[in-house]
Amino acid sequence: MAGFTATPTNGTCFANGSITVQVPGAVNCTNWVAILTPPSGSEQLLSIPANGGPVVFTSLQAGSYSIRLFDGLTTVQASNNPIVITTSYVSPIVTSSNTITTCNPASTNYTDDATLTVNINPGTGLGPFVYTCTGATNSPSALTMDRNYTFTGLAAGSYNFSVTDQPGVSGCEVSVLQTRVIAANTSLRLPATTTPAVIKVGCPITCNTLQLYFLYGNTIPNHQFWRQRIESNPDPNRAMISINGAPAVPMVVALSPVGYIGSGFESPVLQAGDTWSATFTDGCDITTANGIIPTPTSALSAFQGTTTVNACAYQYSIYSVWDIQNWCTNFQITIELEDSLMPGTFNPIAGSPFLSGFSNNRTIQVPSIGNYRVTYDDGCHSTIRFVNIVEQTINPLDNYSFYTSNTLREGTGGLRLATCQSCTGSLSTALSYPLTYSIMPTNGDSSIVYTATHPYNLTGTYTVNFPLVVNINGPSDINRVIRDLPGNTSYTITITDACGYSVTRTQTTLSATYNPTVTVLQSCANSNTIQYDLNSPGVANISGTFTHGQVFLHQDNGFGLPGTLIQSVHVEPVSIVNINEWKAQSIPNLSSGNYVLRFLNFRTPDILNQQYGATINGFEDFLIPITIADYQDIIVDTETTFCNSADPNSGIIFAEVSSGTPVYPLTWQVFSISDPVTPLQTYIANSPLDANALQQAFNGLVPGDYFVRTSSSCYILDSNVTIDAAQQTPQISASQTTVCPGSNVILAGIPTSDGLYDITWTDNFGNTIGTGISVSTTVTQTTTFTATLTPAVGCVNPQDYSSNILVTVTDNPDFSLAVSNVDLCLNGSNPVDVTISNSQLGFTYEILDENGNPFVPAITGAGNGGDLVITIPTINLPAVGVEYTVATSNGNVGCSGNLVDTILFFAGTLQTNNAVNASDVCISSDGVITIVNSVDGAIYNVYNASDLVTILATETGTGNNLNITIPAVNLTVGTNTFTIQVSGNQCTAAYLDNQATIEVFPNITQSGSTTTSCNVLGTLYTVSAIFSGEAPFVATGTGASGTWVDNGNGTHTWTSNNIAAGVAYSINIQDTNACNTINLAAVAPSCCVFEVTCPTFPVTTVACYADIPTATSLTEAQFEALGNADGVIGNLSCGVIEITASNAVDPGCEGNVIGTYTVTEYADPNDNDIRDLGEDTVLNTQNCIQTFTIEREDFTMPANASSIVACPADVIVPTVPVVTDNCGNTLTPSAPV
Repeated sequence: MAGFTATPTNGTCFANGSITVQVPGAVNCTNWVAILTPPSGSEQLLSIPANGGPVVFTSLQAGSYSIRLFDGLTTVQASNNPIVITTSYVSPIVTSSNTITTCNPASTNYTDDATLTVNINPGTGLGPFVYTCTGATNSPSALTMDRNYTFTGLAAGSYNFSVTDQPGVSGCEVSVLQTRVIAANTSLRLPATTTPAVIKVGCPITCNTLQLYFLYGNTIPNHQFWRQRIESNPDPNRAMISINGAPAVPMVVALSPVGYIGSGFESPVLQAGDTWSATFTDGCDITTANGIIPTPTSALSAFQGTTTVNACAYQYSIYSVWDIQNWCTNFQITIELEDSLMPGTFNPIAGSPFLSGFSNNRTIQVPSIGNYRVTYDDGCHSTIRFVNIVEQTINPLDNYSFYTSNTLREGTGGLRLATCQSCTGSLSTALSYPLTYSIMPTNGDSSIVYTATHPYNLTGTYTVNFPLVVNINGPSDINRVIRDLPGNTSYTITITDACGYSVTRTQTTLSATYNPTVTVLQSCANSNTIQYDLNSPGVANISGTFTHGQVFLHQDNGFGLPGTLIQSVHVEPVSIVNINEWKAQSIPNLSSGNYVLRFLNFRTPDILNQQYGATINGFEDFLIPITIADYQDIIVDTETTFCNSADPNSGIIFAEVSSGTPVYPLTWQVFSISDPVTPLQTYIANSPLDANALQQAFNGLVPGDYFVRTSSSCYILDSNVTIDAAQQTPQISASQTTVCPGSNVILAGIPTSDGLYDITWTDNFGNTIGTGISVSTTVTQTTTFTATLTPAVGCVNPQDYSSNILVTVTDNPDFSLAVSNVDLCLNGSNPVDVTISNSQLGFTYEILDENGNPFVPAITGAGNGGDLVITIPTINLPAVGVEYTVATSNGNVGCSGNLVDTILFFAGTLQTNNAVNASDVCISSDGVITIVNSVDGAIYNVYNASDLVTILATETGTGNNLNITIPAVNLTVGTNTFTIQVSGNQCTAAYLDNQATIEVFPNITQSGSTTTSCNVLGTLYTVSAIFSGEAPFVATGTGASGTWVDNGNGTHTWTSNNIAAGVAYSINIQDTNACNTINLAAVAPSCCVFEVTCPTFPVTTVACYADIPTATSLTEAQFEALGNADGVIGNLSCGVIEITASNAVDPGCEGNVIGTYTVTEYADPNDNDIRDLGEDTVLNTQNCIQTFTIEREDFTMPANASSIVACPADVIVPTVPVVTDNCGNTLTPSAPV
């Protein structure tokens, strides 16, 4: 049997999953049964065929199941328990809404036209659907894929409706049932008749014309409401009037000329004596009116009026009242005062005449007491009234008192200032304000403590201190009402007006009472009802007023306070009836959730605000928190047994609601699978108080397949059950089968079937520990418990059954065990091991994520008494820094918990003590750093030691020596120090302990040019050059090794050995680093000599400057022939010789003139002995000097050319002669001529 399989097939509908049980065919399966344990409800049994199967458990919903095989002695569990069945199906989520009937059910034109619309949320259910609603004209619907459907033809009432998904499809048919209440239309009906306002119009042009205004005004109860309903009626005949029997014409709402009348349906202009008939309809009811237009009269009344002013003096006035059907608006009123000295003489008062305005009365102040004549004239008629104004002698305060009313808090009452003693009414303007009243308990108490147990959040114990002094600033002041005074108490109230006048009154307060009830009528989803009744007949509104309590339903905002408004439960219309309806209401069609009922606007009659609070003076409302539990479809557990296993007709099916929301009436039925139409037995529970309302036993059944149907207005649940002749012995269970010492264990019979068996419990030590469906016992050692079960439901000679269960006691869990942490550095995609030290036998250790949640599949290990290693798969590894928890349990919640030590996933640090090598290099060469025994997979980043930001090179470790090349561009001459960082995937980066140093050598360089030097004979020469580099230097080649001289400035001069003239030279120079070689190479220099011997010159005298030689260039021969012919130019010149001559300037007379002969040697690169164009480099020059002496010869002066004249006037200015010497020089006289 150990090799049997249990193979699940997931569902596509609500309940069409299955598990196939297959036992190998070679096994003898006689007397074996397969037992399915569902997530809830009763177990199912199927007999295994003798040859091994298969057997299939069908119609399974999504959930976790277990399978076991049993032959009466041995139990074999399926290896893959628990077996999870899933389904892609989502049951329909249904909501609904409705409209009420158009008309009040009592209306003349009432019809059942309410609607109920059902909606199925997208993504739920599959379709097609069938919608049903008993009482609807269009129920049931046809098979449809539409996700909404509207039922029509409904009246007010409660309706059960359903949505069936995939009807008739086995395992897929799902019905959702709900209830919706359609409220009655309670709108106020039109009255059967109505009376219009009759207003005189047309003065003074027409005097007997009037107009009618129907349903006028906004303050008259319901008139505005009815007007709006009539105006909203699309019927063109909604407001009609017939005049003198003529065809009716329509009317529209218009503003009347009289202010207090306001708007109304306006008739045409009518004449006195006209007959009229009007009809109005809002589509539901009809109201009528008829009459005859009256003839206007001059009827009118005038009275004395008296008010007070701030100086506590009286102001007198004339108060006139008339009927608007007799007088046009804004007519003229003339007031005259009779002269006290001249009786019968009347004089107009200041401001007269006055206009009446647009009402039916006016008060006009008069200057004094006296007799007044008042003339009224609207242009059509006039009348006179006489009013005698007399002096006020009684203080108005004498006519005022208090009366009592109930107020808000339980046990309190209120006081209100009234217009007269022992009566009620409004304050008048005759009082002198401000008023002050002081309230004291009649017994003189200075404070009263009272406790209010209602309403709800306003409960508490309160202290009211006395005297309570309150000011009233005017006739509309809210403080004229004092609320929440301790009730059933006599108070003495002293009222003082602004003039210091006082009266004292005594009044005993009433006392408000409460006896509230709040009931939740739970039903299907979205079909719940809240019913409340404050049972407070005396609270607040005790007389007919237009101000009433208001009630609103809110969602709870999470703090027990009103959140989102759900609906207005009750806001009473402007009416004199139903003023207490807010105190008890029913709120249907609610979903589950937390709500707050908010009650506010509590007002003592006729007062528009909250009045003065004796307990707390401020706005107050009270709240009722209400919770509607979530609706849950019921789950029914079933169990079968036999009264006597030898009697096949003694089968029993026991069914019981184990969870969910029961909705009544609840019907229990059992059917044979072969006849699903006719029930074999039926039982109906109408309320939870009925006997066996939540459970039922069906007796006298034979072995076979049955289903138990449990149905209500919200659900129909069919539970398959089989009475098997090879029925398994009833199995008992324990709340915990593995416990810690001293744990409490509950032993149970067949779950939820407490009426099926009488059970006696014993232990293996022979002790009886209890009776009944379950017992509770404390277990200190491993114990086997036995239950003896006797069928107890309608059985004659019942057969006993027994069942055993073992409860194992383990040590208490040790939560202090050490747990290893996990280094994720360079872990890659590898699973990791966690070690739990000294694990406990019998305990399972499970690794939980950072939120304390288990993994799927679970990561567990069984304690072994030593170190337990649990491997965490790669897929379950977290990020660095996360901590996992280790849970330990022996299978018992009470013996379970989390180890204190956690698993920390950390980013470790890689090896940093590696040896680091580096080689020195020449400039422009790459350097190499070697990391000895690098870590495989680690990342090595190289930084300049002075710049730990810029990465110069990166390599990945190999596990061997790792060479990292440093590009030459990152190296400078001298010492280069590098810092190396090692890091890796999920590792903490760190710097190696050792740095790398690379010495970079510079190249040898030559400073200046290479020179050669010949000996004086021109037979030998040497080569010289200056170098920068690191000594010692090495010279190889021609003229090596030469000599080196340290110049003291970082340079060295090298001079070669003698080299034979004419021999070319090639020398290689290196410094000690040998980074580079400088080659000095050239042809042998020409060992030439610039040899010039200047000629000697005898004394040379000339008569004239022109006698000096003028040649500017000479040949070598001409040069050597000069003077005494002893000048010489050598024949070993290095270049081309040119000789130039020049003389000093003419002295102009006698003197010396220097002649200069310049011998210049120019470089001859092409060695052609000719100075070519561009060959301008001067190698050598030599000047030779010759002196010429000029001695002028004598010359004859011209003769004097003077003459003698007779008279001075005859003198002729002589011409100055030009005198030249023998050389042609013009002589300049040295004195005037």
